[in-house]
Amino acid sequence: LDSSNFMFLLPIARYSVGATLPPHLSPWVDNEEEGYKPAYAEEIEKLKNGESIETMVSDDDSIAAEPAETIDEPDADDDSDDSDEEDEQQEDEEDDAKDKKVKAAKAKKKAEKKRLREEEEAHALAKSMMSRKAAHLYGRMQHGIAKKKAKVDKLSSRREELEITKEKGYR
Repeated sequence: LDSSNFMFLLPIARYSVGATLPPHLSPWVDNEEEGYKPAYAEEIEKLKNGESIETMVSDDDSIAAEPAETIDEPDADDDSDDSDEEDEQQEDEEDDAKDKKVKAAKAKKKAEKKRLREEEEAHALAKSMMSRKAAHLYGRMQHGIAKKKAKVDKLSSRREELEITKEKGYR
């Protein structure tokens, strides 16, 4: 039934005798509209796109795949005074670059904060200009949106808790 719902032949390993069946996903629910996509739906999307389900890679393989770091040894012929001056100059340039990045980040945060404040003021003004009936309808719409968001947040937190307990249980 799941294969016909997704118009795609799903792997049969999860449907074998004695195995825990995957969750049933309703074909009538639009995950994008709901704002939450179950993990199994994400797996099916990956399979539809031709991607394979990620397998766990052992830490030994990842360590072996990393290139070995080389240690640069300074030449004994170089004057230590020249290299110290160059190092200090390079550090000063790096500090200047960091300062510029920090200033740019602060300016960006300040501009973002100002933009948000202006949007809030415009929103409050628009809301005050609404008729009572429109304001009530708008309030109910916002209530529905907040309720849906709370539901999605609750599902996401449950999913995270379940994944954490699975990790702890298998270790």
